[in-house]
Amino acid sequence: MFYKFIDENTISKAPKPLKIGGKDVFTNSEQIHNEQGYYGLIYTEYPQDEKHYESKYVLEDNIIKQVWVEVEIEEIIESEEIIDV
Repeated sequence: MFYKFIDENTISKAPKPLKIGGKDVFTNSEQIHNEQGYYGLIYTEYPQDEKHYESKYVLEDNIIKQVWVEVEIEEIIESEEIIDV
């Protein structure tokens, strides 16, 4: 599976088929996907400590890697909308 790196929070799956030069291209070629801006994705396990993390993505050496960034609990609360019921 190949993905386009949008930003540290967003990736999108490569379409099937790829559109190249106005033509439909059905391929699993890593080289062709890379040329079109789509890359393989490496998922990593959530850290096993008592801290809180958010998933982010980085593009390195034609591979998208999932990384975990530690966040403070206060940051999580502030970033979520609180709804009174």
